[in-house]
Amino acid sequence: MSEERVKSPVLRGFRQVLDAIGSTFFLILFLTILLQVFSRYVLNDPIGWTAEICLIAYLWLAFWGGGLMAGRQDQVRFDLFYNHLSPRARRVIATIRSLIVAAILLIALPANFDYIQFMEYDTTGVLEIGFDGVFAIFIIFMAALLLRNLYRVIALLGKNWRSEI
Repeated sequence: MSEERVKSPVLRGFRQVLDAIGSTFFLILFLTILLQVFSRYVLNDPIGWTAEICLIAYLWLAFWGGGLMAGRQDQVRFDLFYNHLSPRARRVIATIRSLIVAAILLIALPANFDYIQFMEYDTTGVLEIGFDGVFAIFIIFMAALLLRNLYRVIALLGKNWRSEI
């Protein structure tokens, strides 16, 4: 859903919660890096678990931000030819593209879910956090992109499709 069209207070509040969660991942990453730098260079006694927390926080931040925080206008696009097409041609291409992406995500989702469930048997080296928990964000990312693309197809087939191209 386009952020500039979000007028509902409930949807705006939901967007703010998503942004706050993403900001929390960044804060955890930043504070853990500061702790590691302090312990390593000031105390001369590095802390082993900080590297794991940094990696997990970065992973969650990247996929949370890409799937739930970044809007379509925030994504990198190669639209050199697309912008020179008529609005109707852009509508067709955007619809086909969104359907293809949604289909790929829908096909890939069960296998990714199974693999992440399988990863519960392996843990991180220091904190022994299950890899299923570490990589669960990828399922959230895939589901968010799937829903976003399905929403876009519906919007492109609706009356106000010009706002989606």
